[in-house]
Amino acid sequence: MSVRFVSGCLLSFVLVACGSDGGSGPPPPPPPPPPAPTVALVTNATEPTRLAIQTDVLYWLDGTDMPFKKLPLSGAVGPVGLFRSLPAPEVEISDGSFVYWVAGASLYRTSLGGTSTTLLDVGGGAPLGGSALALDATFVYWVSSIPQGCSPDCKFAIRRVPKTGGPGGGSEVATSANGISGITAIALAGDHVFWEEEGIGPVDSAGTIGSKIMKRSLTTGTITTVVDGRLNGLIPPPSPGFIPASWSPRGGIVADTDFVYFSDADFFQSYRVMAVPVAGGTIDILLADTTHTASDFVRGMTHDDSTLHWIDENDVRSLPKSGGSVTDLAAARPHKPNSITRVGSNLYWIEAHCCLTHGKSSLYSIPTAGGTPAVVHDSIVTPVSIASDATHLVWIEGGPTAISRATPGCAPARSTGRTSSRSSKRPAADRLGPTGTRSTSRTAGRSRKCRPPAAARSAWRSVVSRSRTS
Repeated sequence: MSVRFVSGCLLSFVLVACGSDGGSGPPPPPPPPPPAPTVALVTNATEPTRLAIQTDVLYWLDGTDMPFKKLPLSGAVGPVGLFRSLPAPEVEISDGSFVYWVAGASLYRTSLGGTSTTLLDVGGGAPLGGSALALDATFVYWVSSIPQGCSPDCKFAIRRVPKTGGPGGGSEVATSANGISGITAIALAGDHVFWEEEGIGPVDSAGTIGSKIMKRSLTTGTITTVVDGRLNGLIPPPSPGFIPASWSPRGGIVADTDFVYFSDADFFQSYRVMAVPVAGGTIDILLADTTHTASDFVRGMTHDDSTLHWIDENDVRSLPKSGGSVTDLAAARPHKPNSITRVGSNLYWIEAHCCLTHGKSSLYSIPTAGGTPAVVHDSIVTPVSIASDATHLVWIEGGPTAISRATPGCAPARSTGRTSSRSSKRPAADRLGPTGTRSTSRTAGRSRKCRPPAAARSAWRSVVSRSRTS
């Protein structure tokens, strides 16, 4: 019992000692709060988002037509728009001084250096998601839809626009029949503009409904059917109980002063390459190729004075305009050819790696007389089409997912063994000078050697050009 009593006393003593702080009076008050921050208006912006600061410069996106801006935080300089927002190009053509391109329901002109872009014309209908282009020395010809109460639009117009632009934009040269799916190609030859209509069908006995090739005299305005819905008699009347079908154009058209050249496909096992006099009449089937593959048909066509050149699903091919044997210039390609053009005695085409998504595709060349295909340029992201003038190749690349995987911050320009620089988003001119120096510029001001903050990058598609001498 005595042991327990001593332990209890000791424990009581310890508790008392711990409970006493030896001080007196209340604790000191807390320190006063810091002064409130000074809030100052830096600038006014419309729906600003994704602010970033780098080296004392503020960057942001906003809801204007110049959506990426910067503002130095020191000094009295106001906000600077780094580029003007432009829609994604869908088809392109070049005359050596400017690149003309269509996006949505509008036609644009961009200088070959990419420093300026001008809206030349606006169509009257809904965006087509693709169009056709041609040009001569003075005008650009393009396709716009015409509202007719059908969805999607089923009537179209070919518009002619002065290259120099001007008030009022362009004017309609011709309109298609009602109830077609689109004008798929335009060609100019002599005094005429030719176009190809893809009909919906069914065709009538006279051939006035269905797919057609039409022409209009640029002098008199007279419009003539060159190829009708029954392919000028090659399609026989259907058997009783069957719905009459028209032909299915594929690969576009090319024309000279005597003939129009074109192709169709049955989407089962074969395609044809044909020629028809510019006045219409009997169609000459230059090639009937049984491929046994539904997806093997002409994807693009070009020509010179005596020869047709085209790409199908796997090959680059040529054929004399007068008929004869087909030459496989580049057969059994490892990747599907996509769009073709000719500059002088060389053909150029794009081979798109898997699915046109994230693929690093390549631009190839081969002499029209034959030879070994050569890579002109590689690492093209999601190519769409290629065109040319006498000294430049022009192509569309990029897409909704192509730029989204880019690493933020500064990075070296694309390694090509040449000096390379790039600026902002949309149409670009990428050319090779006489010394072999390649430069690329888009419609505004950032260098690709140092990309803007990740917040400033978004989905884009660009038009790129390059000298054929590369």
